[in-house]
Amino acid sequence: MAIDNILATNFEMSLELALLMIWVIIWKGIGLWKAGRKNHLPMFLIILLINSAGIIPIGYLIYLRYSKVKGSKRVKKKKSSKKVVKRKK
Repeated sequence: MAIDNILATNFEMSLELALLMIWVIIWKGIGLWKAGRKNHLPMFLIILLINSAGIIPIGYLIYLRYSKVKGSKRVKKKKSSKKVVKRKK
């Protein structure tokens, strides 16, 4: 009986650990993606190096949502108004 309880407890702990790892990977990935796209190197390094169970990336994403900080955004290239004319040989 005692071995059954130990095995059940280990399985429950393994399941909880797996769920926590998935949670952390998802939030860390989103935080790293946003920090990289906005060229926020210090925040990128903090999220990358500190394991916080997703708290730091979630806080960073909330900060980005409500702040007026303008990061580098993609600039769309304007199409040239010049028309390309092919010459006949």
